[in-house]
Amino acid sequence: MDAYRTALIVVHVLSAIIGIGATFTFAVIGSVQSRMEGPGALALLEVDEAIQKRLVIPFGLGLLPLTGALMIFARGWRNDFWSHQWLWGAIVLYVVAAGLAQSVIGPGVRKLIALGKQGRAGTPEFMRLVRIQQRVGPVTSILVVVIVVLMVWKPGG
Repeated sequence: MDAYRTALIVVHVLSAIIGIGATFTFAVIGSVQSRMEGPGALALLEVDEAIQKRLVIPFGLGLLPLTGALMIFARGWRNDFWSHQWLWGAIVLYVVAAGLAQSVIGPGVRKLIALGKQGRAGTPEFMRLVRIQQRVGPVTSILVVVIVVLMVWKPGG
């Protein structure tokens, strides 16, 4: 394997570990936050947002798909792309998970922070957003696990 392909794999795997692995902290943070009130609970929501901005977006949503696309070309997977079901299946699941993260989870956390700063934590609107986060978060985690299994196992590949 040449140095370019090796570098792509290393950066791709590290991006997955840093950017996607960090998302598994959200369940822990949410669990701790749900037992707190006041400034501590708000601070944990801000930690959640900081992890998204500093780790998930640049690594999991930036470098990861970029290196993945480059690997498709470097490893020749663009030839007969549709015959690599594990690859395009993982890409579809990634797009779904990233879409949920960017359209539901991220905006939801930002709205929860805004409501908390306005003193509206615990209101029906706040609790509705919490319930959405509690439903969508595990779905994205399951999608991530399936993606990792597909990428490591490469069934049919």
